[in-house]
Parts: sequence; structure tokens; C-alpha cells
Amino acid sequence: MCKRILIPLTKIIGESDFSEESLERLRGYFRDIYWSLKVHLMFHLGYSNELEEIDELLNVVGAWGGLTNEEMNKLPDQNHVVDPGSKLVEIFSDVVEYCGDRGSTDHANRVMKIAKDHLRRLSSKNIFKPKVLARVSHTDRSFIGASIAVSHFLRPICLFHRIMNLKQSLGKAIVLFQPLNIPDQQNWLFGAFYGANYDLVKSTCQNCNMIFCNDLSGNGSSTFLGACAEYCPVNHLLPNEPNLGQSASDDPLVMNQLKRNHDRCSDLFKNFLDISRKCTAAARSNDENSMKAVYWEVIYKLHIFGLWPECNPYF
Repeated sequence: MCKRILIPLTKIIGESDFSEESLERLRGYFRDIYWSLKVHLMFHLGYSNELEEIDELLNVVGAWGGLTNEEMNKLPDQNHVVDPGSKLVEIFSDVVEYCGDRGSTDHANRVMKIAKDHLRRLSSKNIFKPKVLARVSHTDRSFIGASIAVSHFLRPICLFHRIMNLKQSLGKAIVLFQPLNIPDQQNWLFGAFYGANYDLVKSTCQNCNMIFCNDLSGNGSSTFLGACAEYCPVNHLLPNEPNLGQSASDDPLVMNQLKRNHDRCSDLFKNFLDISRKCTAAARSNDENSMKAVYWEVIYKLHIFGLWPECNPYF
């Protein structure tokens, strides 16, 4: 991602005439992506020589985001886990904003094009490549979004952070797994695209049908709750209101659900290495009883937002 997308983007941005306010916003996105990628490296590569080599490339991204060497030497924590693909879509939106009003049809078309052009450079095996790009339109406004693409172990805390930053009404609908009270429901259009070049049309999943279209039939594919590409565009199109993180304390039921989920996400984040070692040791032992014992010990720690294909629709 650094070599194929982020560093080329810094050159494009450096050659453009952005206001200082826009540049600072872009630096913030780069900082977010830097820390999230660093968490992934720590989890999956440890402190190997390979990590040091990758760090050199990653530090170029961090430096462009305004981080000092001292700051980049600090260890990231679970608060740094975000979805890089969604941050990239925000960067693309800023890069093409001067071509048209953000949210206009022309702007959305340009964002989708640049998103496809850049994200298709990533291999299908790259865990940071979003499986789906979506366009959501309401009346004369349109926005683009990307599905969450992160490590399986880091997906729960990443989903938690995404949901907490959604507007209150959308966040509550996800937590309580109920249809969103969406304004003027007849004039919403959803389009999702997948494949190596994002040129294949994808039908709306079961969760999105229920939350956005009040469809209780259960038709559509199963997905991780809150992970779909449609959530962020819908969030942009909803009326202004506080995000869920700012307003959750107003609803005790939602607050309890969030606390329970966050505790489980934190437990998985803190105990990932121990869980990984146990699973690896059990697999290498080829002992069926050992593998079953470890499975039942860790499955409930992993099954937070669900495991594909039996994704858990309950927060």
C-alpha cells in the first residue's frame, strides 16, 4: 500500500495547490493510516528485520503526515486501529474536491474513478484492499465508500471505531440491529462494485437491506455488521447530528452494548499473541483433542462481530 498508493499520492498532493486547512486534514488521514499499518506490522511480523525494512518505507508516510521521528518510535495502541481503505477514500475526496462540490454527481464520479484506479493496484491477496466500493445517492447528492479491509484479528476493534464515529442514528441502528429511520426512503440509490478492477455489480447484502431499506425478508448475502462500503456514504448523507461516541451515554442500553463490545475487542487486542501461539501449537501437534480444546477456549474471544460465513448480526 505504501509503495503503490500512499507515496505516489504524496507526490500528487505536493504538486497541487491546496489550502493549509486541506493540507492539515490530509496529513491527519496519513497519520491515521500510518498508525493503523504499524499496528498490523507489529501484530503479524513482530520485531523482525523484515519489519525494520518495511518501517523505512512506512516512515515516509508518517513523516508526510507530520509525525516526528520521536513520535514514530512510539508503540501504537488499539486506539490507532482504523480502516486504511476508508481513509484513502477521504483522501481521494479531498484530492478531487477542487473539481466540483463535494457530494455532487461529478465529484462522486471522479472519486470513484480515482479510487478504482488506485485500489486496483493492490493484489487481491492484500488484506488492505477493500472487497467492495459503493456509491450511495440521495436526491442530488452522492458519496463513495469502501468496505473495511484489515486483519481478521484487528477487524473487531476497527469495526468498533468505525461505528463509534458514525452519526448517532446510524450508529444506534447498528448496535440495536434495527432499521434506520432514514429520511425520504424512496429516493435512496445504492450501487456496489467488486472484483479486481471493481467492475462487477454486487447486490445489497442482508444487513444493508434490513438497516437501510427496512427489508426484513432476510434476502441477501451475510456480512460483518458495520463493515460494508455503504455505511460511510449513508453517514455523509444523513442530517447533521452528534456521532455515536458523543451521544451514547444518552441511551443506557446502547451504552451497555458498546461497553460489552469494547471490552471484548480490547481483550482480543491484548491477548492476540497468546491466542495465536496456542492455535499454532495445537495445529502443529496434529492432536485432534488438543485442537478441539484450544478451539473452544478461543472461539468466543474471536466471535465478536461474527466469523464468516455465519456472521453475527448482533452487536
